[in-house]
Amino acid sequence: MPGGRGLRWKTKPPLYWSILAWVGVSNFFAFWILLFTISWWGQTTPDILHRVELHTRDDHTYYLGPVLGWVATYGFWIAVVLFGLCWLIMWFSWDKLEQGEKDHLTFLKLS
Repeated sequence: MPGGRGLRWKTKPPLYWSILAWVGVSNFFAFWILLFTISWWGQTTPDILHRVELHTRDDHTYYLGPVLGWVATYGFWIAVVLFGLCWLIMWFSWDKLEQGEKDHLTFLKLS
């Protein structure tokens, strides 16, 4: 929100919140990297190890292993749930939060 003030923890964020946030960000980027690079490494024919179908918008079908197939199918929603949990934790810890400064990038200033 332009001109808005963000929220930040008054003290260091709880460890479980930091872990959820980092796992959510990592999962989100891994999901998008997987989808953007699948045309380079994805198999176009099924075999015993690559049996999960993934259909793309350009009418290609790639076959993935069970774990990558599951991540490609549900990775986005996993990130949404993890970020939602972070938000829910912040909601229930409202007394441990404060409004941030208007300039959100103060940590980048050298002087």
